[in-house]
Amino acid sequence: MNTTHGSNVSAPTPGLPSVSGPEWMYVQTTEVIIAIIGVISNFVVIVVMVGIPTLRCKFTYKMTACLAVSDFISCIFLIPRTMRGMFPIPSGIAGEIYCRTVKATVLWVSLVASTYSLVAITCERYFAIVHPISYNVHKKKIPAWSVVTAVWLLSFVMQSFCVYNNSYSAEMQNCKYQWPLGEWYQTFVGVGLFFSTYFIPILILLVAYCRILVAFRQNESNTGLNNSGTGGKSATVKAKKKVVKMFLVVCLAFAVCWGPNQFIFLLSNFGFNNYSQTFYNFTRILAACNSCINPFVYAVWSKPFRNGVAAIFCCRGQKVSVDSAEEANTQDSRESRTRTTQA
Repeated sequence: MNTTHGSNVSAPTPGLPSVSGPEWMYVQTTEVIIAIIGVISNFVVIVVMVGIPTLRCKFTYKMTACLAVSDFISCIFLIPRTMRGMFPIPSGIAGEIYCRTVKATVLWVSLVASTYSLVAITCERYFAIVHPISYNVHKKKIPAWSVVTAVWLLSFVMQSFCVYNNSYSAEMQNCKYQWPLGEWYQTFVGVGLFFSTYFIPILILLVAYCRILVAFRQNESNTGLNNSGTGGKSATVKAKKKVVKMFLVVCLAFAVCWGPNQFIFLLSNFGFNNYSQTFYNFTRILAACNSCINPFVYAVWSKPFRNGVAAIFCCRGQKVSVDSAEEANTQDSRESRTRTTQA
């Protein structure tokens, strides 16, 4: 993920903006509060998704747990990033490790992993709804752990330059950030990251949800022509829509929270830095909000998640049932095969 520095810094770098100097502002206070909320709320999501058997056995909820882990790590490492300058950086090997991992790589990799996890969830929902027959045939051939591994490996590759661009300077007694191949390489990487971690994912999400909406409309038309079994068909369609709406809200939150800062970052790579500090601070806080907003979306839109929270944290011992989206896919597949056989 990419974000700009403040106007007092000459060159943009990837990630949530850094704090230069020990000055403490309302932005840092807000970011720390957001990070603490994100740590707690995403931890709840992880516990529920892993602790409830009916949730952890579904691909969608496994990837939801992966998304929550990404946001959880982002919030943890956002705190030392925000408080940079408030404590001395260790010297020697410890300082080198800090500059190449804590200061840069881990935070940025987790932010990109969050984005790619969202793309993976959307693609899974796309194939489940638009191509239900193929989905039910091939869904067990691609285990969730392989998708999670691919997401994190790709995220590390996209942000790997943070490892060699950051180093500890004994003279400065601080982390030193530099582009070894000059400004052209910085611009190349910056523009590439904008497209690979924001623009292209947004495009994929947009196309996927448009196709899903078209599939829903076609399904409703077919249901209207077939009066027999309409009640059951309507129930399965509602179950699918419920899951899709929840993740559509998550995608919209991602687009809105990161959009302003990402476009500032893109313009900064071409030398356009004519924006106010107030607006920059607003985009910075808005970007940080994306790491803690998803659990609240689940709480509003997902009854299985709410039941899971009640079962684990309130000790109610109630049964947690998953919305029948997966069962709906199986039913659609069977109905499609039946129609093909009759034809």
